[in-house]
Amino acid sequence: MSSLRDGLTRGLLAGAASGLSDAALTALRGPVSPGFVLASLGLFALLGGAVGALAGLLRAPVARWWAREGPQWDLGTLTAALVSAEVLFAAVMLAAEGIFQRDTPSPALDRLTPHLAVTGLAAAAAARAATFLTRVSPRALRLLLALALLGPALAVRPLLTAAADVDVRFLVTGAAFALTLGAIWRRPLPAPARALAVSCGLAALAAPWMFLEHPENRLLAARYSPAAGRAMRTLARLADFDGDGFSPLWGEGDCAPFDPDLHPFAADIPDDGIDQDCRGGDLRGADIRPRHVPPLPAPPRARPHVLLISVDTLRADHMEVYGYPRATTPRLLEHFRGAAIFDRALTVSPITDRALPSLLGGLYPSMYTEALPYREHVLADRRILLPERLKDAGYSTSVIQSYHLFDDHNLVQGFDRVKILSNARLQDARRTTRDAIGELRHHLRTNPNTPLFLWVHYYEPHARYTPPASHRLWGDDDEIDLYDAEIHYVDAEIGRLLDAVDRLVQDDVLVLFTADHGEEFLDHGKTRHGKTLYDEVIRVPLLVRGPGVAPRRIPGPVSLVALMPTLLEWLEIPPPDGLAAPSFADALRGGPVPDVPWFLEQFRHGTDHVQKIGVVRGPIKLILDLDNQIWEMYDRDHDPGERDNIYGRNLATSMALRELLLDHWSLLQAARALRPEGGAF
Repeated sequence: MSSLRDGLTRGLLAGAASGLSDAALTALRGPVSPGFVLASLGLFALLGGAVGALAGLLRAPVARWWAREGPQWDLGTLTAALVSAEVLFAAVMLAAEGIFQRDTPSPALDRLTPHLAVTGLAAAAAARAATFLTRVSPRALRLLLALALLGPALAVRPLLTAAADVDVRFLVTGAAFALTLGAIWRRPLPAPARALAVSCGLAALAAPWMFLEHPENRLLAARYSPAAGRAMRTLARLADFDGDGFSPLWGEGDCAPFDPDLHPFAADIPDDGIDQDCRGGDLRGADIRPRHVPPLPAPPRARPHVLLISVDTLRADHMEVYGYPRATTPRLLEHFRGAAIFDRALTVSPITDRALPSLLGGLYPSMYTEALPYREHVLADRRILLPERLKDAGYSTSVIQSYHLFDDHNLVQGFDRVKILSNARLQDARRTTRDAIGELRHHLRTNPNTPLFLWVHYYEPHARYTPPASHRLWGDDDEIDLYDAEIHYVDAEIGRLLDAVDRLVQDDVLVLFTADHGEEFLDHGKTRHGKTLYDEVIRVPLLVRGPGVAPRRIPGPVSLVALMPTLLEWLEIPPPDGLAAPSFADALRGGPVPDVPWFLEQFRHGTDHVQKIGVVRGPIKLILDLDNQIWEMYDRDHDPGERDNIYGRNLATSMALRELLLDHWSLLQAARALRPEGGAF
């Protein structure tokens, strides 16, 4: 019993040290409060106490084994240890996507256990082989040792490449625990240290309450902490008794902890008398409408050419048209003078392979039920996409895509001519512009009396940022400098394309410019994209010019999910029925934007697991973090940086947006359950 108590005491102290290091590292990325420091200290004291108690129980039997057996350290064993360490390191790096990435853990984490098992077998085999080689062939042993030393040298380059995406703060937090526990394990603890351990134990008991009753602490952990957020998710998963992805901990709200079919956000089967999603009522089947495609009337007038230009990973606030102080897009500024400029254009999802299908088909990502398995999400042929509708109306349709998504996921439906620069060496803005101008010339030469729909998608400024030296106007001290330089480069090439458009077709063209999503630079503790729903990745540029377009700035929010119905209405082409959003074509004429909610969805990369959903109405954005059950609400007019979570302060607004978001999700989940092949959606 004394060993258990002794281990628990030391574990509490080491865990508290780890919690303090986590709080300090969290403060490097975002604001921390005294409450968060106490909550983090208590959480890790709780975990450290459990580890220390287990170590205390095992201390005596391990000591007896060590005294009786005793390891034999010879050259062969040391070589085997070095080889095994490299195998272990390789196994951890294979799982690094889930453990060390700044994203939340992915399925790669589930593969860590078999990796470690294989590593153990490899270590045992290596020890046997090394002992044998020591006796039989010293030369072979030296060769094995040389190979072991060569391994790290060969790994240097890929490790340096991966370093940009590795959050080493996680390792620091773990090291703080290990070093503290090792330092105090054999030393007698003075009375003040034991009293401190008792205080840490009280903090450990209070930690669940600190996180449950104070959502701002959970938000800080999920957003900025290197380890607390992961620890909370791990504990929640351990308490997920029925394996449905929800637990009673941290406010996840599993209303039936032992029934995997009943939990928040389950698919509520309409009219079955069961409330699967714990919403307090059964979903009605009448709320799910079938779709149909209306016939096309004869065109009322000659339609213009349409040029859609999209740029990968371009956040709106890095363009001077949206107030950025650097002159990153002078050519776009020149070509879109007198355009309709949407100040609050939103993508539907912060990653390309979810955003582009929504732009093409007018549905939110989760509505493409056949597209949910990530590695095989291929849109069904029955989907009516924008180019198909334009082709039926008499357009010739072409796409120049510097991204592999089109040929991977059946987004080429309706295009007469397709050119995809999927090879990384060809994904260059200069090549994209050259091919786009060539496509325009080919069409005007072969089909001069047919309107053209041409979509040109540029890969830059997607990471990794490698702009030409002539565009590095702000140095290359950090990633933002290089990112801005890539924007300047792609702007120059788009300017060259628009010069050719103005020269070849003059004013008979409707030009739309946008992006699929933005990019993060630790604005909210993350880098790259695909991980959050904040404006740095959700707000995108949207500029429109052409005959009949009213030049003005449009402040109200619109979503790219409505681009398909907007363009079809503008061209007087009836859209397919059942699209997810109304047209905002009236705003292009000088009218208002639709006052409707616009929804957001973020998937865990590489899976069909939705991590976050959001809704925007007017200046207010509401986000639900499904992994951590955290609600966030921001007023963009008063808090453009989305720092002050006002969820719950204005109860009426909070509840109204909450119901909109949950209703939207219920319908999507019902479609998944009832129509796995897509059905009504």
